[in-house]
Amino acid sequence: MYRFLVIFIVFLSGCGLFEQEEEPLLSNIDGKPFAHIRKGEMNVQKATLFIIEGKMDSVDYSIQLDILDSLQSSDSLWRKKYIRAINLILPSLNPNDYPLVEQAVFSYFLHYPKEYISFLNNEGSPNLDLWTELMSKALKNATKPEDISHISVINLALSHCDNCSKKDKDLIFNYVKTLQNYSTI
Repeated sequence: MYRFLVIFIVFLSGCGLFEQEEEPLLSNIDGKPFAHIRKGEMNVQKATLFIIEGKMDSVDYSIQLDILDSLQSSDSLWRKKYIRAINLILPSLNPNDYPLVEQAVFSYFLHYPKEYISFLNNEGSPNLDLWTELMSKALKNATKPEDISHISVINLALSHCDNCSKKDKDLIFNYVKTLQNYSTI
């Protein structure tokens, strides 16, 4: 009887019944490339994944702010994840840190205007008022020197708008004009 029990346990362990399956990251399809990031030490990419997964409490505040510096990444997949993570942490940020957000996101808008407008239309709406306030302040700061106008800002954004349709260009133009006219009461 003892021998049968030992053989049965060896058989079951060989079949993998006692092995624990890894927790899926985002899905079995798109989560695998991020497995090495989740297992490594905390960095901006890992923090971004944690925030998107609703584990913001696991990410130190200073690392959350470091995500802002990563918005200029050449990797469009990560840029979209970074702006999404920033949107999720935005309401919990210290207002003293808003100037950092203004600068980083305004630069992101100037270099990737179509991506930014698409983000606002698809995911930014819960914080739209705050985004508008922050970006309006950033625009005002960017146009403080008299030689930089709102038209210059629009032209710069449009020069970075790859594969933009007329509708995309009109959205960018109207967005800057809205920011120009925005004022907090």
